[in-house]
Amino acid sequence: AALAAFAGGPLSDRFGRRRTILLGCAAVAGFDVAFMLSRGLWPSYLFQLGFTAASAVASGIVYASILALFMDLAHPRLAATHFQVSMALLNVRGVWGGRLGGRLAERVSPATMFGLGAVIELAPLALLLLLSPSKARAKFAADEREAAK
Repeated sequence: AALAAFAGGPLSDRFGRRRTILLGCAAVAGFDVAFMLSRGLWPSYLFQLGFTAASAVASGIVYASILALFMDLAHPRLAATHFQVSMALLNVRGVWGGRLGGRLAERVSPATMFGLGAVIELAPLALLLLLSPSKARAKFAADEREAAK
């Protein structure tokens, strides 16, 4: 995942933050669904290794693209604060996701967990429509012009 994150930045530069996040999340969800439907292959070390590697690559690309999007959405005068809030929210997501996932794993099958993971991976993507780095930059530039007056 860490090595794939190095690819996430250039990919999101080339194809756009939102598109790269969308495609990366779709890949993660697709891997989860494929894993869910491949129960007979779960005992295979090679299958587990391949799934883990493919998921890690997609996750690394998504993570780097999300960080780039956060940077694009941070106001230049408040960049450190805005970016830190975004990072804190990622940490909260990880803590609560782990807590909820652990409790849920006690109640449902592993296949169901991967199916839920796919749904959870895709559900928030609709929010990407609300995020526009170009609109944010235009607003920041207008703020700067107003402050210079």
